[in-house]
Amino acid sequence: MIPVSNILRKRSTKMWGSRVEEVTPGSGALEIDAALNAPEMNPEGGIDDMASSAKFKWVKGELIGQGSFGRVYHAMNLTTGELIAVKQIELPKAGSNRGDSRQISVIDAVKSESNMLRDLDHPHIVQYLGFEETMDVFSLFMEYVPGRSIGSFLRNVGKFEDEVVRSFSHQIIGGLAYLHKSDILHRDLKGNSILVDRSGICKISDFSISKHNEHVYKNDEGIMMRGSVFWAAPEMLYNNNQGYSAKVDIWSVGCVVLEMQSGLRPWAQDDMFAVMYKVGQLRQTPPIPDNVIMDPLADDFRKKCFAIDPAERPTAAELLTHPWLQVPPGWVFTGLKDNSVPPAISVGTTEATTGAPLVLMGASPQPDTTIPISDIRGGDIPHPSRMSVHEMFKYLIDIGCSDLTQSIDPSGYSKNSIATGGFADIFKGKLKDGTPVAIKVWRSRALDEELGKAGKRAMREIYNWSQLDHENIQKLLGVIVFNERLGMVSKWMERGNLQEYLQKNPYVDGYLLCIQIAQGVEYIHNKDMIHGDLKATNILVSPDHKLKVTDFDYSIMAESTIFSQTTRLGGGTLRWMAPELALDSEGDHQRNKQTDIYALGMTFLETISRAVPYYPQCKTDGSVFTALSQKRFPQRDPSFFGSDQRGDRMWALLMRCWNHDPAARPIAAEVTALLQTLVRETEPRNAA
Repeated sequence: MIPVSNILRKRSTKMWGSRVEEVTPGSGALEIDAALNAPEMNPEGGIDDMASSAKFKWVKGELIGQGSFGRVYHAMNLTTGELIAVKQIELPKAGSNRGDSRQISVIDAVKSESNMLRDLDHPHIVQYLGFEETMDVFSLFMEYVPGRSIGSFLRNVGKFEDEVVRSFSHQIIGGLAYLHKSDILHRDLKGNSILVDRSGICKISDFSISKHNEHVYKNDEGIMMRGSVFWAAPEMLYNNNQGYSAKVDIWSVGCVVLEMQSGLRPWAQDDMFAVMYKVGQLRQTPPIPDNVIMDPLADDFRKKCFAIDPAERPTAAELLTHPWLQVPPGWVFTGLKDNSVPPAISVGTTEATTGAPLVLMGASPQPDTTIPISDIRGGDIPHPSRMSVHEMFKYLIDIGCSDLTQSIDPSGYSKNSIATGGFADIFKGKLKDGTPVAIKVWRSRALDEELGKAGKRAMREIYNWSQLDHENIQKLLGVIVFNERLGMVSKWMERGNLQEYLQKNPYVDGYLLCIQIAQGVEYIHNKDMIHGDLKATNILVSPDHKLKVTDFDYSIMAESTIFSQTTRLGGGTLRWMAPELALDSEGDHQRNKQTDIYALGMTFLETISRAVPYYPQCKTDGSVFTALSQKRFPQRDPSFFGSDQRGDRMWALLMRCWNHDPAARPIAAEVTALLQTLVRETEPRNAA
């Protein structure tokens, strides 16, 4: 194997400004041969500088990736014989709905991204080659990298050898220096955004949130927090409106290096909110994992990347000269060796593992507090993390969920998801009787493969949801297998969620809406269940204007004997999250009815003021953390909470819900009763 630095680069042909035509496999081999043997290009130009009048033909191959709004395929440029990748996004038809407008936004963002990157040409940057837009689909052509991401390699083989880390780091920083010289901030560097081919060549990819700035190392005060928390620099998480510069990419490089050295993501022992607090507020740097030994040069490199003051971090070009990046003379890349060591206990289960290396992607590594498993059919059930989609579906039917497979109209699905969240996608469909439905589909692997934590979470949500029946709770109609994924079916709510409803109906009485929300939460708590993520976007509005609490991703049912549950369940949404959860860096607290009450109070605030909690006083999550750590409450807006009896009594109730002592918060039944009395005894501000 020759050294990586000496490998001859084969540059992909760019197609910007050219005519592009898709050839379908059914058009016959003769046409494909003709395309290969008689390319329509400028005979004076080379493969990289074809005239704008050139015509390229291409053929689509197998699916290699799929997201909420598009699919990525293998493809071949028949005019040049090159393998490429093509990302396709279906274009909305006339009469677009809410989902289609989001589709258009995605397409506009991809076009903007491709225009920013079209002229880049560097061996360690994935090339954008061109695009084609037809009546039905937008196609973005990119360089095909035969390999996988650094993150994927780490999950399969464990940490990298020192020489590999140095070689990969040198390449990544070389590509980053080129980006910065081209006035582009990446803003989301991490192992998953760096591809490695079979020869050990690294290429920076995923420019979906990259930004052009003529002065990349000068703070841009108008720039907002973007990127992935575990790889984010302090000034990105909290900067007091000072903005940040391309120096955030240098911090992220340090995180990627630590990732390669350890086989773990940065801050492997912490969840997202703990990291935001430690980095954004305490200005801490990622700890060195126990399995990493730093020599003096490596430690100096680490300290330079993790300088708290961005001005003290080197530029990418300066970092490229660091002596630690030099590999030993004569070293060549010969592949990645398996350095993984199976842990004794896997995260989130009580089972011993013999599989992949430990890569913590979420909550703290604590064994489960296991609730005894009792199969109502007799005997034990498999643990959900070892059940296939088919097995999970069958079990849910056996315990009482309705099988809607024969009731769904197979031609009534939306082509793309209408909405998407952290764990699932929402599609619109209809039953055979014409009833419109929402299909919530958990992201997972293909049918009959093990699903891991996603399966456990999906099973818990479906089971818990199936036990609920109340006028202020969205009813689960049943389950299906949708596109080889587990799907939950409920009635489609055309009025959307409460946040959307409030925007369209500014004069609706928020106090009456709060009573409905409280009634739903009271019912949930009376069932010995908690919701875990209360907020306006998780409340739907029916055609007759009734509120329906939904989205039970983080729900816990105390009496459930079906699933084991972790002691600490990460997740939730920061602005609605109780301080004992948000500021819990040790993982000692878990969601409970008291944390639900805190979120309920924040949802009341959102419902009456028509704004998310802490806005506009806290415009970033970092400033929300500061407010929580300083025990500051949202500011009272007299426009919505006046100094009259109604405003005073409601604000007093909110302060009780937000009490920093969880035991002092009221129970849901008391909240409902207080609200009903308040509305009965006081007049709305706009009443005659």
